[in-house]
Amino acid sequence: MKTLTYFLLLLFFFNSLLFAQEFKPHDERIGADYFGYVNIEFSPDMRFMVWTEQMPMGELMARKTGKEKDNTQLPARIWMCAMNPETGEMMPEDGRGIMMTYSKLQGTAQWGEDSLGVFAVAHDREGRIILARPNKDNQLELEALPLPPNPYRINTYPSRIKDQGYGFLVSLIVEPDRRIRLTFIDLENPSYEEIIREGSDPDTRSNPGIFKTFPRWFPELPLLTYGFRDRITGKVQVKQFNAYEPVEFPKRITYDLNDHSDDFPFIYDGELYLIGGAGGTNEAVIYKKQEKLDVYNEVDRIQVHGSRLLQPGSLNSFEPFEWESEVYSAFQVSETFNNPNPQPGKVKGEIWIANLFGDKAPYRISDDWNMMRVDPEFYIGNERVWVFYYSIIPNGSVIELHRCETGLVRK
Repeated sequence: MKTLTYFLLLLFFFNSLLFAQEFKPHDERIGADYFGYVNIEFSPDMRFMVWTEQMPMGELMARKTGKEKDNTQLPARIWMCAMNPETGEMMPEDGRGIMMTYSKLQGTAQWGEDSLGVFAVAHDREGRIILARPNKDNQLELEALPLPPNPYRINTYPSRIKDQGYGFLVSLIVEPDRRIRLTFIDLENPSYEEIIREGSDPDTRSNPGIFKTFPRWFPELPLLTYGFRDRITGKVQVKQFNAYEPVEFPKRITYDLNDHSDDFPFIYDGELYLIGGAGGTNEAVIYKKQEKLDVYNEVDRIQVHGSRLLQPGSLNSFEPFEWESEVYSAFQVSETFNNPNPQPGKVKGEIWIANLFGDKAPYRISDDWNMMRVDPEFYIGNERVWVFYYSIIPNGSVIELHRCETGLVRK
């Protein structure tokens, strides 16, 4: 019996490796070549994409005048465009559909959903929260929430609950004295903002836990997870906030010795999970909620083998999705040689995809070029799945948008 078990395990291992070896990355640059694409996000219904345009002014002036470029930046602009589900192409091809707002340099937009449909949330340059809803004509209905502008807002994250009358928002604010606030806004009463937490714990150090594991909502649930640093171990753990009980203090939901990195919540087969990197290692950890307890325990690990990096590690940017009744996630792998905890986008990287509960080993989907690669985002079309990411060529000035094939094609 043991011999048969070992044989089946070996067969599973070699079959999964065979698929990874047979897959040939098809990674192409798309969009315009004279301005930068960052912070790409797709709507829950896959009809739209939002992204932030960042064009180095020095590069633009160098193109026009032939003079030496500088590092001055134009203001960031946030755009929304439609997507072609047959080809995975932006409409229009450069992605400049409708401008949502001018934003700060690192401006980003996030998608939410409620009973009124999908919507995007971003900040303008003064720190007002801008809500944009695409209408039936693919035009944007823009609204500035009736809250005082706050230039110290970093990001705002909307919930995705289709049957919820109005959506929920949480906003991440970093004050000039480095105090970190996480606030809650109910779009049914958008003039009121409630503090969920304020940074009086070890998060006030230079690398706070909420920046290692950003706030994320479970799909179709009022539950939000975010990172914090354990006072004793100094490692990042995870707490959970329930928007249906906003007066309740967020609960701690992990109690392990892993240093959590960019944990992302997801649901599979009715069960609640988290997935995130294990510090700077070449592993990611899957956690599952225990029955009748608000505690998540480790149930599996994913490892990267066959990378072209010298020392692959620091797995980040997981965002699981379902395809053909299985769960997959793209993720980024960073070079950790001489730097065990690199900042994504500052070192060389690769984009991979993993079948979380299936029989395929993780495999690389980005090409072989020496690039810094950041923020993979899946796009589910009618017949196949693509992964978009943006890249920075060493010593380059324009941030490139790339689209990868994944090998996930409808059977």
